[in-house]
Amino acid sequence: MHPHVPRTALLLLLLLLALIFVGGCAVDTGVHFDRVQELTGDRGESDLLWEQTAEDAALISEKITGLREGGIGRSEAATIAVLNSRELQAEYERLGFAAADLLQAGLPRNPVLDGAILAPVSAGDSGLGLIVWLSDLWMIPMRRDAARLHARTVELEVAGRVIKTAVDALMAWDVLVAARATLEVERAILETLRKRHVRTQLLFGHGLADTIAVARTEADHAEQEAIVAEAEAKAEQARAELDAGLSLDGAADDVRDDELPTPATAFANDPEQLIQTALDRRLAVLAARNAIEVAAAELGVQKALIWREVSAGAGYEGAFDQLGNDEGTVGPTFAIEIPIFDQNQAGLAAADHRIRQTEKQLAAVREETVAEAVSALHALRAADHTLGLVVGDLRAAVEQEHDYARSWNMKMQVSYLEVLDAQERRQRLALEEIAARIARNREALALRLAVEGP
Repeated sequence: MHPHVPRTALLLLLLLLALIFVGGCAVDTGVHFDRVQELTGDRGESDLLWEQTAEDAALISEKITGLREGGIGRSEAATIAVLNSRELQAEYERLGFAAADLLQAGLPRNPVLDGAILAPVSAGDSGLGLIVWLSDLWMIPMRRDAARLHARTVELEVAGRVIKTAVDALMAWDVLVAARATLEVERAILETLRKRHVRTQLLFGHGLADTIAVARTEADHAEQEAIVAEAEAKAEQARAELDAGLSLDGAADDVRDDELPTPATAFANDPEQLIQTALDRRLAVLAARNAIEVAAAELGVQKALIWREVSAGAGYEGAFDQLGNDEGTVGPTFAIEIPIFDQNQAGLAAADHRIRQTEKQLAAVREETVAEAVSALHALRAADHTLGLVVGDLRAAVEQEHDYARSWNMKMQVSYLEVLDAQERRQRLALEEIAARIARNREALALRLAVEGP
């Protein structure tokens, strides 16, 4: 072969090598998972791990074991649920899909090598050509922008699932703690009613109570037995739901015997400030805004597709046994698909409609967010007020009545039945407090989802 290879052929060879190098780029999933961690960490859930290797699985198991050792409190329940959820682990794989799509969007089309070898090979009408796609110069940036925004959508959706998983675990923990406390109080009431029935029978034996009183206390005791059985069933159901929520068998056995807490919310109590916070922070709103950007980027892709087939290259014509000599001819080639009939009218129209659709969807999500945030705030205020009454004036009055009955019973001024009546009212107030606490926490979690959730 002649040592002086045409410079055009050399440039095409270098371009081909560059394309091969680009094609070897790896999919980077880490950046997308980091963004999910930023989104969830800013909303109170920072302990995320994506199980991709055996080492990751071992680390998750180690963390969960450590969290169980000191007993599972409220925050530990949320952390375990986020770490151990199989559904979340499946959601994280969507980040890999998005990363792969983003890589693919940035790759140029493969060059085309065409040729014709005619017999005999020494004839001058054989040819060889290498074509690259100039349309990639404007198509690739458009595709990458759309893929990047699609990846952002996935990040927001995955972050929303993390927050929802944590909130569900918090609610499951609250329900279990409340169910256990309720069962304990219902059993205490059962014992109080048993004592009342026994005392009434004694009075009946001395002619100081009638059969109606005896029958009534017996019926009250029997009814309470049914209530206790129902409370036991609810406690078992709560145990099963917590185990399922944490994806961890026996998790309920490790729940600490804590009193049901009522943690303060981190959101403003003023409706206007709360609405603005929700519109700025709710993942559903951010996703709806991003959807508009996705639609606009897709419109750009559809516009670029009008000139989708533009190529250029170099060709050689001549006898292949003389390749490299000056007897053949080398020259540039090009091809353009001229958009006379198909100007991608359908794609452009669909993209326009998609933009209008996403704009309307954002308006709907904003309206829904405002309504849910305000409703949750008022519900939380009402729940806080109810809880305040129960643990404030009502508790003080019932405690005073109970202390009074016990004191005067010791002085033989009131009967033991009156002491039992006061004790039962005290116990039933404890049930009201548990119900008020669980209702308050439910509304607080609803507010969190309205302000930050999916």
